[in-house]
Amino acid sequence: MSGYIGVTGVVEKYYQRRMMMKVVRTNEKMAYPELRGTVESIRYPAMAEIKLDGEFNYLHIDKTGVSTVNKSGKVRSGWLKWEGTEHTTLIGELYYGAGKAGQLYDLLSHQDSDDLNFRAFDITCYKGTDVVNEDLLTRIELLSEVWPIDPTRYKVVNSLAEMYEYFHWVVSQGYEGIVVKNLDSKLRFGPCGWVKIKYKDQNDYHISMIDPVRERIEVNVVSHIDACTIEKAVGVKVCNKDKSGLSLGDIVTIEHQGILSGGGLRHPVYKGKVVK
Repeated sequence: MSGYIGVTGVVEKYYQRRMMMKVVRTNEKMAYPELRGTVESIRYPAMAEIKLDGEFNYLHIDKTGVSTVNKSGKVRSGWLKWEGTEHTTLIGELYYGAGKAGQLYDLLSHQDSDDLNFRAFDITCYKGTDVVNEDLLTRIELLSEVWPIDPTRYKVVNSLAEMYEYFHWVVSQGYEGIVVKNLDSKLRFGPCGWVKIKYKDQNDYHISMIDPVRERIEVNVVSHIDACTIEKAVGVKVCNKDKSGLSLGDIVTIEHQGILSGGGLRHPVYKGKVVK
């Protein structure tokens, strides 16, 4: 694949960055699921990064050492050795193995292991200075000064078609998908201009239970894992207005992000009743 950028490619002159930031509008429609953001908000050229199947973590560096903190507040320290910069905070993915699709579950079963990896994809504090309002290229430049950057994780895409081409290539390598960011984007948590793109599966299942109180049904999932047939009742949230039109035995379409090793579905979402 061409177009990978190294650290030297990221560190652009101020006027060069601004000249690159032309707004490109397109009427092409999104062909794959958007987990956050919309492709209409992307301005090309844009930065595309490989998304690892891991756990979002903050990584804090100071003269006492390195520690990571996840969204639930779990702190890990001592497992990662790094002589870094004082008072610097990075954000990234804590992952196991290569971080390819499905390896989140390897991470969850090795949570207290030292055999974990961390890849930083952004920086919030640099040597005690808050940098969330700097543009993306400036933040990556600062990140490269305190943390090793793997240039094969990044690609500048110049069009919607090029973005999809890169997405297909990343998925073919076994990864979940990509995250696309505007070059001038500030760091914002929650709703923002980043777009996460990865495949979701849709399958039809029979309803095996309808909860009389909660907004919940169960569907019967039959899967074949490691030469074994596994049958499992999987719970799915369904709002009351949709649940009222369902009956036991009905066939419904469920969108999900893969079948778990125990036979369940990852992040199941009710999409509707199948009408024969």
